[in-house]
Amino acid sequence: MERHVLPKGFMRIRHYGFLANRCKNDNLKKCRKLLGLEPSGKIVLTKTVGEIMLEITGTDITKCPFCKQTK
Repeated sequence: MERHVLPKGFMRIRHYGFLANRCKNDNLKKCRKLLGLEPSGKIVLTKTVGEIMLEITGTDITKCPFCKQTK
């Protein structure tokens, strides 16, 4: 059972592991390197959101769902 109010003298731990505040920046850099991502954490998209949604769902989000005209 999770308690919303901790007993006196206890402290809630919000983040632990690689997201712990003490080592977060260094650990996130290591994670990005292992995943082959940009060191800055920026993701470079080669497609627009509309193109990705059309590819994944088959729905063109640039068109009105009722009249099928481009917005």
